[in-house]
Amino acid sequence: MCGRFAQMIELEELMRSINLHVGMPTVDSQVPALLKSNQIFPTHHCVVAMRRNGNIVIGEAAFGHKLHSLDTSKSPKMVINARVETVVYKPLFKYALQQTRCVVPVSGYYEWKDPGTGKKSPYFIHPRSRNIGFLAGLLVYATSNTYPSLVIITKESTSTHMRGLHPREPLHLSLTHLDSWLSDSPISKDHLYAVSNTSEIELEVTPATRACFDGHSESSPYSSDHHADDNTTEQLRLF
Repeated sequence: MCGRFAQMIELEELMRSINLHVGMPTVDSQVPALLKSNQIFPTHHCVVAMRRNGNIVIGEAAFGHKLHSLDTSKSPKMVINARVETVVYKPLFKYALQQTRCVVPVSGYYEWKDPGTGKKSPYFIHPRSRNIGFLAGLLVYATSNTYPSLVIITKESTSTHMRGLHPREPLHLSLTHLDSWLSDSPISKDHLYAVSNTSEIELEVTPATRACFDGHSESSPYSSDHHADDNTTEQLRLF
């Protein structure tokens, strides 16, 4: 999965969906302005649903966690994903998995592939039957940061058309799993695998338009009859 996703989402629809499956959330003041982005890069701020002081909150996080090296001459490594197969054991993620899970509402995400022209073109992967997909995320907190860092959990791609784009994909949460994912209760390895293997969402792959790469455009990010060339380097293939 490429390191970009979109949050072109209506706040009212997001609140209704969260309320239906988890309970009525409160909304931080900056959220409405953030729900207008066609592409969110690592380091960009985005919207997440989280549990804060026992309450469900729709708030803000920074996409990606900077992992500093003991060697100060090296630049920090940006970590944006955690593999579902190892997240239970990784020191960086063990606490977040049990204590600071979050949900990332998305209208879709991007992946690049060369369709045979010698240039990679972007594709928009989005829910087929509803406007919002919910990705499993973790929040990593640091005292030096005002906002938590978001890391998205990924798994092996399960369908043929998804494997044709990338061997991994983000972990989409079933609506029935939103409540347990946002709960204060610990999550076991078996429950994590059950969440990973149960998804009611059907994804659709659509060629993306150039408009979605013009900053925070509010236009539709996909089209059925237009390919957009992209010179994105391999460093953006972070998932």
